[in-house]
Amino acid sequence: MTVFDIYATEYEQALAKNLRFIPGGTDHYYKNRVGILAHCWGPKSQPERILDFGAGVGLAIPFLHETFPNAEISITDESRESLKVAQKRHSFVHAIDPAGLPKEYFDVAFVAGVLHHVEPSSRQAIVDQIANTVTPDGLIVFFELNPINPVTQRLVQMCPFDNDAVLMKKSEVESLISSDSRLVLERSHYTVFFPPLFKRLHRFEKYLSWCALGAQYYVAVRKR
Repeated sequence: MTVFDIYATEYEQALAKNLRFIPGGTDHYYKNRVGILAHCWGPKSQPERILDFGAGVGLAIPFLHETFPNAEISITDESRESLKVAQKRHSFVHAIDPAGLPKEYFDVAFVAGVLHHVEPSSRQAIVDQIANTVTPDGLIVFFELNPINPVTQRLVQMCPFDNDAVLMKKSEVESLISSDSRLVLERSHYTVFFPPLFKRLHRFEKYLSWCALGAQYYVAVRKR
């Protein structure tokens, strides 16, 4: 049993409590991530099959479904209780045990906030597992919390299900990518510089993607 099994039915409330000083935080961050995913995919025809790897209780699913309405959405997670919650809320998704993930099936893998919960010695194996599930020319986008940002550090310290978290620098994720010869780095940027309350400033974030003070970052790769 994982810590996320324990928090499965209370995860959303616990996360909202942790972000209580950031009104609208939970939805804003998931919507922002899916928006970045769509930007990385590009204006071509929509993906047919999407995998939310480490989906938890499925907080990204509404935004994935809204952005890619015709895509088949599958979810996987080590926390089986979390998957049950996600599938109960969103009956149209396919829940898959991590051990049973198909090979070269998904056009897109969405991997948000997963790697910092993985033992450092096991991270390369997880990246390889994700790469196995994606088709050639498929897209994988990793989202992680930025350890350089002091607000991020504080929120992680306060979060009850982040006790095992070991935050990673962006360069560490890039290193994992470079160790898999099938993966080609496309984008690597910082994001989330302004809280949801400051909507007028969000349009300027794209000009700050080089700045290492963003609360989060993402690394987008293609599979050869």
